[in-house]
Amino acid sequence: MHIRAYLELLQMREQQLAEALVALAEDHADAPDLAATSRRLARWSGQHAQALQVFVGRYPPGEEPDLAAAVPPLAPARFSGNYGLVHDLQIVWLLVQDVQARWEVLRQVSWALRDRELFAACEELGAEARRQAAWVRARLAEAAVQGIIAAP
Repeated sequence: MHIRAYLELLQMREQQLAEALVALAEDHADAPDLAATSRRLARWSGQHAQALQVFVGRYPPGEEPDLAAAVPPLAPARFSGNYGLVHDLQIVWLLVQDVQARWEVLRQVSWALRDRELFAACEELGAEARRQAAWVRARLAEAAVQGIIAAP
């Protein structure tokens, strides 16, 4: 059974998403609404990573796959301006899509294991991941024209 490894993968990806959202806020601080929301969403991902620790401890380690090989890191390139914002939002979008999919897979696994506590966590935290994804998608759509067409 690889559930512990999967929990650790999701935990690592949530932490990477939190770091990418903080970098997005720092690199694009000139957009106060973007910076504030990015920081709030980063806190959510940090809380998700912490919440997963309870479940990591619940399941025994097995022959676990190498986490570093399974999940290559993604990080914003730290470009500035509108083009940089589009690029950075695309990286964050990739991360949040990965996190969202992993929450759904884990929800299915928790249902099969009849782990009601894990299932409830997947429902709640997965819903927050979907909200993160919706926000990133909306910001990306908004920034695309300015960053790709109108950028100097």
